[in-house]
This record gives sequence, structure tokens and C-alpha cells, in this order.
Amino acid sequence: MDGVGVRMVVLTQLGRLVGLFALAFFLIGFVHSSLYMYMIALFCLAALVAGGVFAWLATRDLRCRRALPGAVTFSGDPLESRLHIIERRRRWRILDIFDHLINLTTGLERHRKMSVLMEGSQPRALISGAREPLQPTLDGAREVVVRDALRFPRRGLYRLGPLTVHAYDPLGLVYLPSTLPGQHEVIVYPQPIPFPELMLGGAGGRQTMEVRPVGRAGESADFHGIRPYVQGDDLRRVHWKATAHTGKLAIKEYEYRHSGAVQVILDLQAGVYLGEGEYASLETAITLAASILDHVLQAGNQAGLFATGGNVTTLPPESGQRQRHRALEALALAKDDGPTGIAKALTSGAIPLSRRCTTIVITPTVDTSVVGALLALRGRAAQVMLVLLDARTYHEVEQEANKPKNPLLALATAPITLSGLTGANGVRRSLPTSAEHRALLHAAAAAGIDVLPVSAHAPLHHVLHAMRMRM
Repeated sequence: MDGVGVRMVVLTQLGRLVGLFALAFFLIGFVHSSLYMYMIALFCLAALVAGGVFAWLATRDLRCRRALPGAVTFSGDPLESRLHIIERRRRWRILDIFDHLINLTTGLERHRKMSVLMEGSQPRALISGAREPLQPTLDGAREVVVRDALRFPRRGLYRLGPLTVHAYDPLGLVYLPSTLPGQHEVIVYPQPIPFPELMLGGAGGRQTMEVRPVGRAGESADFHGIRPYVQGDDLRRVHWKATAHTGKLAIKEYEYRHSGAVQVILDLQAGVYLGEGEYASLETAITLAASILDHVLQAGNQAGLFATGGNVTTLPPESGQRQRHRALEALALAKDDGPTGIAKALTSGAIPLSRRCTTIVITPTVDTSVVGALLALRGRAAQVMLVLLDARTYHEVEQEANKPKNPLLALATAPITLSGLTGANGVRRSLPTSAEHRALLHAAAAAGIDVLPVSAHAPLHHVLHAMRMRM
């Protein structure tokens, strides 16, 4: 193959059995001085050598390349891929092509296999049970195109390749592995969940995706009310009469028509998310963030993202498809490796906020200090909503799904304590208690913060429906 590294010939399971027969017959012939046994051993050895020569010839004058129509897709959606196999000389070739996929974001690996039989005289090639035509090329060679639909179950940055080709002999005794060094990278966006249509009473019509105008604190000329001063407020809006009456600074607020702009703040602190795979609370948080941003941007409104990971993501609110792709790409590459807690991030002043923007904070924290940070945030945003994930429920559901059916085996493998667990990176994570989660819910509700609890037992479309009714 052009540009392909070829390794040494490898015996298959049947080939190893033939080799053992050759050795056994050779030893029997040596002990008993039997020419007949020597001939059988020589025949077995000749079959292995002939198989090796056939496998070597199958790799000669053969090229492989992969073509992808794009480098971006959504999790679960098919990505059409074409594998071009070009031969310069017509030969019988039995090939197994192995594809190596690794998710560079999560570290998960997958291996895929495709079998190809290229017949020497027939105009078609047999690929995984289906015949595909061999197309002639300009230089007299033949080409077969293997159409393949790649599916990625999880979001992330995937690396495809290298391709490994095994060329077999007709009897399946040996194969010659070869490596195609070419690699491709594909970004897989998290799959957004559509917001449920909200049915309106009275006339019975559906609510459109456009946010209805509502009276909220803003920047128009219509007076809304008076509230206490919050650090960062414009001093030109101080209500001096109310300040003189109460002895505390008071701020004038005005109404405006809500534009539908949304700022999503995603907590990516290391160690706060629990669960793995389909039971990962991190994936639920990212899916919620992707669904909110996709819904708002597809409606033509502005949306922004702030994620507190190891590499902090800051996307100021904008509109358009370009902003949508930027946000979804940031979520596709997101990792829970941030050193900073959500409460500290909210009070750092690094988050771009607007009084015309609804701020949605997504976090699994049980730290009650986040309530004070949200109160300070409320003075800088039109509306503040806390989406609070109960990470413990995801861990419990995962443990229940992986529990052995044998009661004795379940007792032998049960953990001694539930006070903590060790993650894949070796960092010990504290397991939050349900009492801590309830305490934060009560503290947020007492402070007047709009809270939306999320657990592993609640379907996400129900969560999005409840969120839409509150926005």
C-alpha cells in the first residue's frame, strides 16, 4: 500500500493449529523415521507459506483513503463516510478493515470492523454481505467505495483512525496487518432537546417561540419600582427621597419589553458531578445548556455562555448561527476540571451580564454560599434562575443498574461506606447528602430565587417544559 506501514505475517487461530500439526508430524516422522509423516508436515508448512505469499500479494498495489463530507455532527446523528479502496492490479483480496475511534474529551475508545472481498475477475466487490461495483479509474486501476454511516453516541472531539487493514489468504491461515497513518478529527455536538410547545388557555392557540413582552426591571422610560442598592449599580439612578427616608441607598428601576436574551452559566468544577456513561450528571447539565442555547438562538434571540472549566469559556450574548456553533462547540469540548466553585465564579466579576438578559445557572453544588452570590447576581440581570442538579441520584441510579442480580455477589461487592467515591482521575469525590441538597433548595426559595430541581428520575423534556413556563 502507498504510505502504509506493513507488519509481519500473523497466524490466525486455524493457522496456529496447522502449524502445531506440522510440528507434531515432523517430530513423529523424526522419531519413527517416517517419510510419510515428513511429507504431511511439509504440506502443512507449504500451506502456511503459500498463505503468507497470498496475503503479501493482497497488500501490493493497494491504496486506501477515507473521505468525510464534514467535521461536525450531533451525537446520535449519522455522519456519512466513504472509504476508497484502489487497486492497480486485479487480484483476489480478502480484507478486514478495522477503524479506531477515540473520544479525546472523555477518553472512550471504540473499534469497528468492515470485511471486503475483491474478486479478481468479477466487476463487483463483496463488502460485509453486499456487493458494490468496482469503478475503473483514469490510470486503469479499479476502485471500490465503501459507504459507511458513522454514529457517535456521546458528544466530544473524536479522532478517527488510523485504519488497520488485515489481508487474509483464501484458507484463512494467515493475515498481514497494515496500517494507514491518515487520521481525521470530528467534533460531535451535544444533541439539543426541543422545548415542548406550551399550550395557552382561552383561545387555545400555541405559544410561538418568540418571547412575549413582559414588564420587568430594565432601561425604558416606564417607572417600575424601587429596590435596595447592589454593588455595581449606576449611582445616577439613586432614588434620593427614598434614600433619605430609610437611610439606605435605593435604586430606581424601569420596565422594558423583554428581548428573550439568555445567559447560561455552567458549573464545571472538578469533583461535583457524579455518574458515568448514560448515568452521568455532567452530560445532563451539558444537554440542558445546549437545549436552552439552541432554542433561544434558533428563535432569533441573543444567547451567551459562561463555563467554569479548566479553560474558562466566555461567550457574550449574541445572536445568529455563528454564535450557535460557537456555543455548541464549547459544550462539546467541555470537561469538569475547573478549580473554582460556582459561588466564587459568580462573584468574580468575569461574567458578562446585562439587565436585559435572563441568567440561568446550571450546577450540582450543595454549597449554600451560592445563594448570596445569586442574590448579588440578581441585581445585575433581568431574571435569575437556578437549575440545581441532584448529583447523588445519578450515582444511585448507576449503582442500581450495575448491581449484580445474585444477592450473595451483591453483598460481597457492596461498598463499605457511602461517604465518598474515587473518580477515574484518582481524585476522591465527596458524595453529597440529600439533606444538603434540600437545605440549599430551601435557602434559595427563602431568598426568593427561582429554583428548578433536576434529578435522574425526571425526564429532561419535563424539566424543559417547567423551565419554559418560568422564563
